[in-house]
Amino acid sequence: MSSTEESAAKLKFLALHGKGSNQLVTRLQLANLGITDDKYEIVCIDAPFKVRQPGPGIAGPATGPWFSWFPHDAETALDPDAAQCWISESMYTVLQAIETHEKFDIVFG
Repeated sequence: MSSTEESAAKLKFLALHGKGSNQLVTRLQLANLGITDDKYEIVCIDAPFKVRQPGPGIAGPATGPWFSWFPHDAETALDPDAAQCWISESMYTVLQAIETHEKFDIVFG
């Protein structure tokens, strides 16, 4: 099978990380599940909000910067207008990835 045919035959993943994480952590987690670039086409994206610390349970070989889909500033997190903006920005980030990379077979996250 040629590399073009092999690439076309791979399932395409959109991989989203959790709070206080990044693409590297997501790739490590996927690899632990046997989901690697040699078997699948994987597109990992970072969330739009940079945060200071890694999320719960994120430690070890991965390094920052760390990102989140929703900033965790307790004072402003209660503001409905700000929350709506943050959700919209996160959704826009995901929609940009879908537009750029087109069809995905699987979403992980």
